[in-house]
Amino acid sequence: MEMPGLNPLDAVDGALRAIIGREADTMLVSHVPFLNNLVARLIGRDAKISGLTIHTATVICLERSEERGWTITWMIRPDLL
Repeated sequence: MEMPGLNPLDAVDGALRAIIGREADTMLVSHVPFLNNLVARLIGRDAKISGLTIHTATVICLERSEERGWTITWMIRPDLL
């Protein structure tokens, strides 16, 4: 499904509402800095101080659990391939 609001400088609030409400596994494709901001918010950090840097063509897997909330379970950066 295509979803508006995933451009590099868009606010992440709309995507957060869509993601948090989903039960099924979901793949989201977008751009930086949008993804930096979105992932930082999901894991409960401020994007400016999180130290999280998502490079172009990076794939990140996040999982949600009752106990820990959202966590990054793995990440593949293109420079590691």
